[in-house]
Order: sequence, then structure tokens, then C-alpha cells
Amino acid sequence: MMMREGSKQIHFSELRVLYFGMSGLLSRIPLAKLLDAKVNICGIVLPSSVLPPYLHPENGRFQTHIPQNNQSLLLTPYPDLLQLAAQHQIPVTAVSQLRHSEAISALKKYRPDLICVSCFDQKFPKALLRMPPLGCINLHPSLLPQFRGPSPLFWTFQQGVQQTGVTLHLMDMQLDTGDILLQATQTLADGISGNEAEITLAELGATLLLKAATEHSSLVPYPQSGASSYFPVPTAADFALDLNWSVQHAFNFMRGTAEWQMPYLLQQGNNTVLLNTAVSWQQNATQATTIQRQGDLLSIQFKDGLLIASQHA
Repeated sequence: MMMREGSKQIHFSELRVLYFGMSGLLSRIPLAKLLDAKVNICGIVLPSSVLPPYLHPENGRFQTHIPQNNQSLLLTPYPDLLQLAAQHQIPVTAVSQLRHSEAISALKKYRPDLICVSCFDQKFPKALLRMPPLGCINLHPSLLPQFRGPSPLFWTFQQGVQQTGVTLHLMDMQLDTGDILLQATQTLADGISGNEAEITLAELGATLLLKAATEHSSLVPYPQSGASSYFPVPTAADFALDLNWSVQHAFNFMRGTAEWQMPYLLQQGNNTVLLNTAVSWQQNATQATTIQRQGDLLSIQFKDGLLIASQHA
């Protein structure tokens, strides 16, 4: 990994890592793996938007505290970042305005050698990117430069892609464009849920983050190459189904994005049908009309087969 000019080699055992994350599994699982490996997490940074109201920053910008250890909260399969902080007595800084000079000054007190990010909803200012000698690295659940943006897993399902993975890259002033440190591929199984896919990619990404923290001096970054794509936060219109899709694509999209709890839009002539849950699919099957009712379910003709789904109430 590239180091700032004049910075010294830092042994893994001495490395001070400042961890940025949110409430989801892609933040939780990598942090837990780093802590299990005895990586020195000197602090955790969360956006104040994910905290309960009583923990919101008092000055409107940031607030630092150490959560109290409550063993009853640590029995969940994937403890959240506040639970992990309490268990390991790690200070947590909640930030609402990351660009503000007071917030930057507060984070500087951690004296991080390396900043690790795995899901964070605020863009890093230049002062923060330049703070750690080893730079800032971000874990992204796609094979960059494909699926840049805030919700890559949703768009992976929406685009019908099953061969995906995770990328660990250096951060720069743009979003998800920095040089790559490590990548790993993963094939998503038919019918996998978004939650299951996130766990799979989080565990894969956690291995990359741990490698970066423990073998940072041997990693050589390289530029992103190939066709790039960027997708924004999904809207209701992005849950539309296309009858020209393969039936496998439609089934996997509905199963993979069900956690969003949004109706799936299907346009039939001048009518819009709203679907709820994909139940099954039949490759190469055909029927006389586009949509037929099967008891409480609908059978829908796609390009190369039939999708069986429940109708939205």
C-alpha cells in the first residue's frame, strides 16, 4: 500500500485503524473480523443519522463517547457497531457534518495510521483523506469499476448479474474511483436473498480488509480499468419488471431485493400490476396469455419461461 512521503513502516501490531461504518451487515461483519484478529481499532465513526436520538451530537456536528457494555446486547449473531464498541471499549464518534472543521479536529485526535470504510453516507473531505499516513481505504460490494454508487447490491440484482464480488480500494475525491488494492469474486446463487448476499459479500470483504490491515506494506495499488457504471439510490420506479428479461433474471431480482419491501411494477398494456413475492420460476415454459391466475398466485410469461409470484395487496 502506498504511504505518504516521509512516513515510516508501521508494523501490524502498532497500526492504529479508525473504522467508518453504518448499521448494516457490510459494516458489522468486517469490523468484527478485524477485532477478532486483534487489529487495533482506535475508534469507530458513525453518521449520527443511524444513532438513537439520545446519542445525537449535542453541538449538531459530532459527539464522542464510549458505549456501556451490556452483555445482553451482545448475543445477536452480528452485533452492531455500538455493541462491538461497548464490548471492546472503543470510543465512538457520531458525525453529522463530516466536512466541518470541528469534526475533522475531533477525528484527528485518534491519530489514525489507516482509515477503513465499509459503508458510510458522507463524502470524505480532502483534509480527512490526507489525515492517515497509510491513506483511506473503502470496501465496496461490487467488482469496480462496475456498480459504483450507494446501492451496488440492489443494482447487481436489477441488472441480472450473478458474477459479482467485493473491491477494496484507495479513496480519492471522487466516489468509488480510487486505485484498487484487492478484489475477490463471488457468484450469487439463484434465489439468494439480499440479506444472504450481503452476509456473503461482507465475509468476503472482511478477509480483504484484514489482509490490508496486516499486510499493508506489501500491497501495490493499481488503477481501475474496463467499462465503468454508476447507479444512484433506487426509487420506486426502479422496481419495475421487464417482460423481455429472462425469467431467471426476474426471479432473482425479486428475491434479492425483497428486503426493500417495495411492490414490483409490471406493465401490461395500459394496466399496471403490482407484485409482492417471487415464489418460483419455470424455464422454457409457455402459456397462452401474459398473465394467468393460479389460485392465489399469478403466472407471468417472461422471455424464456414463467414466473410464479404473489400479487401485492
